[in-house]
Amino acid sequence: MRRSNISTRFFELRRGCLRAPTLRDVAIVGSMMLWPNDEEQRRRSMTAFDVDIALQFGQPETPAEHREFIDLVRTVPRPEDYQEQTKRGFRNGMIAGQILGEAVARSRTSSSRIGITTIKRRIASKLADDQVSVSTIDNQIWKNYRCVAACWAAYLTKGDPGGNSWLPCKPADLGAFLALSNQFRGQAERLRLPHASILLLPGETILVPSGITLPACALYWRAGSPRRLVFYEMRHRFRKDV
Repeated sequence: MRRSNISTRFFELRRGCLRAPTLRDVAIVGSMMLWPNDEEQRRRSMTAFDVDIALQFGQPETPAEHREFIDLVRTVPRPEDYQEQTKRGFRNGMIAGQILGEAVARSRTSSSRIGITTIKRRIASKLADDQVSVSTIDNQIWKNYRCVAACWAAYLTKGDPGGNSWLPCKPADLGAFLALSNQFRGQAERLRLPHASILLLPGETILVPSGITLPACALYWRAGSPRRLVFYEMRHRFRKDV
């Protein structure tokens, strides 16, 4: 069932974030990609991120600030406390990105289009050991992660940036990453699949705020290449510790 009344959502990015991107800017995008419909989990992860950055790069200057900081640290969950939620969000996002990315890629490089059900069946067959079925993809993954699927398709295309593996890119690459995601979004919204089905409706995707100008970006496909959103790499990535 598709939503009839769509309320567009936006990343909570500061206006000048692309002029001098920080790790926190990237973390805002990454937390939304992992938990698009869990505001409380995003809040916890960002608070933990802020504390971690403070521990690495700065300390409170006065005794009162130090006590306040220690009290905050005691209330913040450690990253390992929500590792399972992170791994599950990573897996679900990768699957959503695979669906959108392959559907868009096939539409640009193949004369025969396939529906997303065919793509979902292929993914489920590869991930049967992880108890991922077509029903799981329909009811738990695609429904909830469709709004960030374009970002995950961009992540799959750009590859693992290394280091902080739950972050989608390095700070210097944030503009390019968001621009690539936007290209996937635009092509997915224009795509019409067999039986007149729609891959992505305008307004479904979480967007960059209108005050932020993305760099120029274009998607180019070579015939036969875009299906390289390979399942082995996907399985490897979301099984590792994050």
